[in-house]
Amino acid sequence: MTNGAARHPDQKPRAQGLARTLSFDGLRDVIDNTPAAVWSCLPDGSADFLNQRWLDYLGLSLSDAIGKGWATLLHPEDVTGHLQRWRECVRTGSGFEYESRFRRHDGVYRWFLARAEPVRDEDRQIVRWCGTNIDIEDRKQAENALKRSEAYLAEAQRLSKTGSFSWNVADGRMCWSGEAYRIFEFESSFEPSVPAMLARVHPDDLGAVRAAFVGPGVDESLDLRCRLLMPDRSLRYLRIVGRVMSYSGRSPVYAGAFMDVTDARIADEKLYQAQTALTHVSRVLTLGELAASITHEIAQPLTGIVSNGEACARWLDRENPDIEEVRSNVVQMVLDCRRAVEVQRRLRALIRKADPEHAALNVNEVVLETIPLIQREITDHRSTLELQLAPDLPLVRGDKIQIQQVIINLVVNGVQAMDAGSDSAHVLTIRTEPGLEGGVMVAVIDSGRGIDDGFISRVFDAFFTTKSSGLGMGLSICRSIVESHHGEIWASNNPDRGATFSFVIPLARTEEENRG
Repeated sequence: MTNGAARHPDQKPRAQGLARTLSFDGLRDVIDNTPAAVWSCLPDGSADFLNQRWLDYLGLSLSDAIGKGWATLLHPEDVTGHLQRWRECVRTGSGFEYESRFRRHDGVYRWFLARAEPVRDEDRQIVRWCGTNIDIEDRKQAENALKRSEAYLAEAQRLSKTGSFSWNVADGRMCWSGEAYRIFEFESSFEPSVPAMLARVHPDDLGAVRAAFVGPGVDESLDLRCRLLMPDRSLRYLRIVGRVMSYSGRSPVYAGAFMDVTDARIADEKLYQAQTALTHVSRVLTLGELAASITHEIAQPLTGIVSNGEACARWLDRENPDIEEVRSNVVQMVLDCRRAVEVQRRLRALIRKADPEHAALNVNEVVLETIPLIQREITDHRSTLELQLAPDLPLVRGDKIQIQQVIINLVVNGVQAMDAGSDSAHVLTIRTEPGLEGGVMVAVIDSGRGIDDGFISRVFDAFFTTKSSGLGMGLSICRSIVESHHGEIWASNNPDRGATFSFVIPLARTEEENRG
């Protein structure tokens, strides 16, 4: 049938047929069983009809609910707003829509969305209001749960100083959380973008960040550290992490976070300064314990210089001075003087407080340079030192003074452990060898009584000591030094007797590796 075709004489409009099919009672049944509260009001806004579903919910009879009886079951917090809005719509004839809580027959309040429209006659006069109330309790609960979740997330981001972001690589659009705006110090009305973000990055860090966000290719994940140069010229330390969560077409869409780590960076610097100061204090205290050994190392060449000087004076006083003997003794005096100067140089290097200077080191040379400073300590404790230095060891990267401090602390710890042990031979061994997973290992092996099983996991803890006069900082400082070199230190008991303290220092990187 075309649009212009005539209707068959026996064909009736569908609405007319439906009206004839349903009796008044049938229509009432439909309204009463509609899965919503259906109601109507007179032009003045007073109710004259509520369907049975709504009456059952309210627990009222129709006679109790008509007029304004239904309003008595509004939640006390919603009464004023609901009625003011309803009266305004009745006055102006505009459609009504409002969300309120109504009390159920058992006393429980639930949220409803009330809507109503005016029914007008041919003169556009309102003759009735028809409305519905839809139960939206579940939606409200979900909305409130979402709001709480968003509030908790916002507070968690504020406390942790972590702002979230999303980034569509194809169109460059970004979406930031409120904390992200705070970190970058942009107004919430500001449109976030990669150029705006880069404008805050410190010039010295800009290259790496730009390469990640504007480079020719993008990785599956991001993990960058940079500084932000804020408008007041202050610095803010930032970590940017993210990963691809989805794809828009063929372009990745990232989800990530901006983490303001300024406080942590400042705390790390203060901790580093405190650790450096403590390490220096420990070194000075250790050298104080080794004062006799150091004095002996300096006294020996000085005594030789005096003796050789006196001998030279006697030979020169002879009627025929022995010039060759004088020359030989003068050469020996020079050697002794250089030896004393070298001991003094090493001592000053250990005592001075300076920032670590990492360089390529030969571990065997470091051990050999340390021996003169600890030799007298070993002798005074009736110990014998054995060196097992592996030849042709690769170079490591580290600070020589700090590594010497670790060796000194471990040796002093070893000889004191043997001194408190049995009367058997006190043999202390310093061994060097390649590490199993790269690097060079140094092991200090004593022949004392070993470490109690209950203590072996705690020996490197700060302030833990089994000595009555110990501070418990020596081994803790050793661990801090080794870990600052990206190495590892551990202790173990020997199969027969004694204990071994070992540490590994990573190898020095080649110039090619450093450039890579």
